[in-house]
Amino acid sequence: ARIAYKERANADGADFDVIRITPEGGRAFELWINTETKLIERLVEREAVETRTETYMDLRDLNGVKIPFRVRASRRSRP
Repeated sequence: ARIAYKERANADGADFDVIRITPEGGRAFELWINTETKLIERLVEREAVETRTETYMDLRDLNGVKIPFRVRASRRSRP
């Protein structure tokens, strides 16, 4: 896979470092890492016609690992 820093972005009042990951032979996707908490809070993937976004919320500690107890998924058409 190729991993590259894409940009610093702001959404919903928070700053994120956006990392783009392109698996070998696969579709690229982005992980949005909150700059304050250092936790992955979003996944963004461009699909054939739409862009899918998963937002991870209500992160709780479970045996030393932060797990999202709520995930909101949305899709929007690309122009």
